[in-house]
Amino acid sequence: MRIIDNLKQIPARIYILDLTAAYLFTCAVVMMTMNIPFYDIASISEIPVAEFILLIVSLFITMLILESFLEIKGLPVLISDVFYCLMAVCTKTSDVYFTVSCIAALGVLTYYLLRENLINFEWHISDKMLAALIAAEYVIVGGFTAYACVLRYLSYNSSTFDFGIFAQMYEYMAKTGFMGVSCERNIIDNHLLRHFSPIFYVLLPFYMIFRTPSFLVAIQPMIVLSGVLPLVLICRRHKLSNMATAVLASVFLCFPTLTAACYYDFHENLFLTPVILWLMYFIEYNNPKGIVIFTALTAMIKEDAGLYLCCIGLYLIFYKCRIRLGILMTAFAFTAFFITTSYINTFGDNTLSTQHYSNLIPPGERGMFSALITMALNPAYLMTQLLSADKITFLLQMFLPLMLLPFFNRRLSQQCLMLPFCAVSLITAYPYQFNIDYQYCFGTGALLVYMYVENFSLLKHKKFKRGILIITLFASLMLMLSNNIPKYNIYRDAYQNERYNIELTNEVIDAIDENASITASTFLVPKLYKHEKLYMLDNDCIASDYIMIDKRFREEHEQAEIYYYRIGYTKILEQGYIILLKKPD
Repeated sequence: MRIIDNLKQIPARIYILDLTAAYLFTCAVVMMTMNIPFYDIASISEIPVAEFILLIVSLFITMLILESFLEIKGLPVLISDVFYCLMAVCTKTSDVYFTVSCIAALGVLTYYLLRENLINFEWHISDKMLAALIAAEYVIVGGFTAYACVLRYLSYNSSTFDFGIFAQMYEYMAKTGFMGVSCERNIIDNHLLRHFSPIFYVLLPFYMIFRTPSFLVAIQPMIVLSGVLPLVLICRRHKLSNMATAVLASVFLCFPTLTAACYYDFHENLFLTPVILWLMYFIEYNNPKGIVIFTALTAMIKEDAGLYLCCIGLYLIFYKCRIRLGILMTAFAFTAFFITTSYINTFGDNTLSTQHYSNLIPPGERGMFSALITMALNPAYLMTQLLSADKITFLLQMFLPLMLLPFFNRRLSQQCLMLPFCAVSLITAYPYQFNIDYQYCFGTGALLVYMYVENFSLLKHKKFKRGILIITLFASLMLMLSNNIPKYNIYRDAYQNERYNIELTNEVIDAIDENASITASTFLVPKLYKHEKLYMLDNDCIASDYIMIDKRFREEHEQAEIYYYRIGYTKILEQGYIILLKKPD
């Protein structure tokens, strides 16, 4: 009788919410257990209607009984909605707009539940629990990404750019200490003449222990996501609760671009995320030694890393009113940029590739100065370059996990930290720079997350802060899963289904003398990293000791293959993915 009395006291809207929760949970269970493609209309006939209804009723009754004793209010419908959205996103991956629709539905429900005081639970976690939770998430997300990246390399899906050059470079460094690489420009050269990135030496001692390219692709996500440590310390500086800190750390670890870009092999920009966040941490704590060290480390990542230092300097001048420090950092940024670019332009390649900003350079003109003139004299044209369909998708992936919070500051001067994002990803027409699957967002993403934490700490409304935490947590998780699961499936299947051909290909590569010179197709180059004279098969047709043609892309090299036969090369082996030609004696 007590249960019946309690049920009578439950408001009608709770009945509706619990029924909705039972329905969504049932839909998720059916999707998970029956592996039904919900986006295919023909799949409807496969759903057992009687069992479907029975499960809804059973769950609904269970929730009402729990409601009569525990007063759980809107918690069941929130959990069920999250569960259903996660299942749907994991089923229909790579559809950004579907994922955004799920996030929007979750946002509307969260807003309603908060407005009606239907989710007012308080969760408190201790310092030890916070540390354990963040460490577990770091290991899970980083380990999963690292494993998938290793599978990509082992299954011959990594190419010369951007992995073969670094795999060979680290082997050169291990042998000689010299950042030598031959497959980048098909001449033996110093990579520092292409990009000023002495930061690579930081990993050399560890590479000497784990001497394999698999280590490089595995360590990348672990380094990128290690930025969670300074982020947590920054949260402590802003006196955020352990619960808020845990959620913000989770948002960072699930921030789509930080893991998505790791699948495109290896790049010096991987150091930007943790180094920039450590720099901001030491700026917060006004630690001179830390500021000097991480300012220098930032400049060592790449010649154009001065852009980040310059904008942080402007942020210090105009937002933090730390004029002396801001001027020093800005001056150092310009000095470092001038010295490094002068070095590269004098002894190596022209470092500023204008193809990335060719949309801003008028016909007949050349150089970045022409691009700056265009922006200054024709701002309306600049506005036409800021948005496109691909850039809108990119902006959703970058800002939806942060709920646009980097813009939520009354002082416009904070937007100095947004300038690198605009310069790197918005004004360009180079498609890779506004795509989260590439490395260009490692630095800008770190600054956006920092702005998110800083602005979140300024929020006063308790319900709004709680809603932000709920939505950003699941938005980042859903967008990460929708982007990463397809990649993982591709490389897992490639490695498992092609295991026989992979082993045969490995046999051929292992049998060749490491002192022999080799010209190889791009997807074979990374596995040949031990060869000092290693060249990529392209239009140059270099006369090396061996030619390795990838059978999977034989048509692309048809003319080169004919040329090598014409000058006397003979085919000595065709095994796995490889067609092996040998130079005439």
